Amino acid sequence: MVAATEPLLRQFASSNEVSVNLATDVEGEMRYHACCCSPARLSVNLQVGSAVLVARTAIGRTFYAASSPAR
Repeated sequence: MVAATEPLLRQFASSNEVSVNLATDVEGEMRYHACCCSPARLSVNLQVGSAVLVARTAIGRTFYAASSPAR
């Protein structure tokens, strides 16, 4: 999955000058599988394998917003 999405993530990050990440929920943390940094000077420094509490990240809050009500 990561290899197939990386070209799209890189293109989107470059075209929009934003960081783009691919992550999954692992026991209340978002585990990052792909990170494409923004070409902008200010960006979040996450790496593949980083784990951040779901509630502390936009990707985590988006994940919960799109999840089933049981979560």
